[in-house]
Amino acid sequence: MKSHRRNFITFLFVLINITCINTQLFSQQVRPSDRVTNYVNVREEANTQSEIVGRLNKSESAIFIEEVPYWYKIKLNNEQVGYVSKAWTDLTDTPPPSPSGKTDLIIGSWNIKWFGSSPTDKHNYDEMAKIIQKMDVIAIQELKGNYYKRRLDSLIAHLSRNGYKYDYRFSDETGYKNNLDSQKGNYTERLCFLWDTDRIEILESIKFVNEPAINNSTFRQVPIIADFKVTDGNGFDFRIMAVHTVYNKKINYVRRDEIQYINDWMIQQSTSSTNSEKNIIAIGDFNANPHKQPQAHYFAEIISGTSDYRVLFEEPQLIGEPTLRTTIQQSSNPGPNYFLLPVYDQALISNETSYALPHSPMTRAAGDLGVVEFDQEEYWKSFNDWDYVIGAMSDHRPIWFRLDYDAEDND
Repeated sequence: MKSHRRNFITFLFVLINITCINTQLFSQQVRPSDRVTNYVNVREEANTQSEIVGRLNKSESAIFIEEVPYWYKIKLNNEQVGYVSKAWTDLTDTPPPSPSGKTDLIIGSWNIKWFGSSPTDKHNYDEMAKIIQKMDVIAIQELKGNYYKRRLDSLIAHLSRNGYKYDYRFSDETGYKNNLDSQKGNYTERLCFLWDTDRIEILESIKFVNEPAINNSTFRQVPIIADFKVTDGNGFDFRIMAVHTVYNKKINYVRRDEIQYINDWMIQQSTSSTNSEKNIIAIGDFNANPHKQPQAHYFAEIISGTSDYRVLFEEPQLIGEPTLRTTIQQSSNPGPNYFLLPVYDQALISNETSYALPHSPMTRAAGDLGVVEFDQEEYWKSFNDWDYVIGAMSDHRPIWFRLDYDAEDND
């Protein structure tokens, strides 16, 4: 009897130890971001005036405890508990990135407000390049006016100074010009792709998904599509649609038609026997479910909850992660839910591409996807001028998600 009891106690001891080890291995981690040179201060409370109680060094990680506005509560390896700024850290349960650089295939999108519309260039290319150089392919919306190419060349030059070789392709103008419908008025822009030429090649010229590009019967800005392929790895290739739907409340019915077309296109691309490319992505500014237009939530009506393809930036909610707004802070006194909505920017990906994605569902905690909250960095908050931040960067935050760069090309 005693031996049975002794064996049972031993079993419990082993089980408890295994549980503790697994908890350490698989708990979410907080690490210094790429912006950090040496270390991040750990503070006693979640504010910059609080006492410093430790350091999280560049090469270290800490156990994530909870999230509060602007801060992560963490536990260091020495059991010290404290808070670190979100602006200088990343939350993930994935291994740290390879010292040699990028390991995954990172697809991103950024609506850069009226990029090129003004002869006076106020953009901070150093900060913009730091974001873009982490992505392999990025779709850009809102190239405007007469200076967009000069802006793109400045961005490419700054990326080059940082040691990255990028190229770009932009579309012809698309939108409304002297439209017979007076409510549609005049508005045009260009869409664009940038990509890291050391890691990605473009397979064919970009093209509009529908014609004509001006005064189209379905779209205001007609999306562009292009095929890309990894230069190394196992030859994985993919097709991307860059999206920018209408926000204008007066013509929100146009957004309904746009979103319906995108939904149908995603399904058609995946199911058509004549289309050999099944790795399909639609990414960009969908103006999804605008909070000031409660009767025009066409993204929710048409796309949310679909099983025909994956809606990546809705997947985190399946494990209880809150939404995260994709436009920058523009309030000096944000309420408790301010940073949850609006989630205008989205990414759709074909079910046939799931084998190349790290998880199902994709989550921010696992480092599968993210929204770059650059406006929450102390550098930008110190200006205390959101119009300045918009002029230097944008009113939208970039979004991104990751795939396996070495994935087999199964289509």
